[in-house]
Amino acid sequence: MRNITKTFEQEYLPVRALLFYEQKNREDIYIESYDIAPNGSPINAHPLGSREIQRLAEKFKQVGQLSTNYLFPKGMMPENVLSVSPYGSVVWYTPAHEVQLYFIERLGIPCGMAKVPPLVWKADRKNLYLFALSRNKRPERDTPLCHAPLFNIYNDGKICMGTVDVEIDSSTYLQDFIGTWQDYFWNSYFSHLIGNHSPVKGNIVQLWQQQVETGSSFPLKVLQATGFTLKNLL
Repeated sequence: MRNITKTFEQEYLPVRALLFYEQKNREDIYIESYDIAPNGSPINAHPLGSREIQRLAEKFKQVGQLSTNYLFPKGMMPENVLSVSPYGSVVWYTPAHEVQLYFIERLGIPCGMAKVPPLVWKADRKNLYLFALSRNKRPERDTPLCHAPLFNIYNDGKICMGTVDVEIDSSTYLQDFIGTWQDYFWNSYFSHLIGNHSPVKGNIVQLWQQQVETGSSFPLKVLQATGFTLKNLL
């Protein structure tokens, strides 16, 4: 099996330990919970409480989902995947490419093929976030993120899916998960800006009118910086 530890780039720290006591006849158990001090020592021993039990049950439920095919790659890990969370989210990127875009008539932008900038995506089974890159290369942890220069996106990068009914099965393979989210996004209609910020320098309507009309490469110089990096997203 290929070692993909470095791909995930996740740091895990011990925060709690459980100690199980069992009667000799094995008819009953008692569970004691310990917090973990910064030096790694167990402290604050106490009986496992109902709130802790509930959180633990949620974690087991999530692990149960991952025991199926959910987010497992078909073969080797795709090169454009940047991170896979054990709790069901994925971060990946797409280089600059051409795609079919759909706009509502009120925007005055014709639907058609246009070139988009390199993008960084983050999604779980219900939510999608999108950002842009100012350079067309695989991002690293310290790579700055820009606002995605598109409509229907909140200032924090979250996509407003509108009336799109998002359905991703808990046994979806990684490649299918990525493909499904990209299909959801690109096959929906762009309709409006959200909030008072502009994701680009200049007029975004004129920008996409020109992109669809000319088919030229996306002008990366119009991207607006978010002020944080890929590390923050991970």
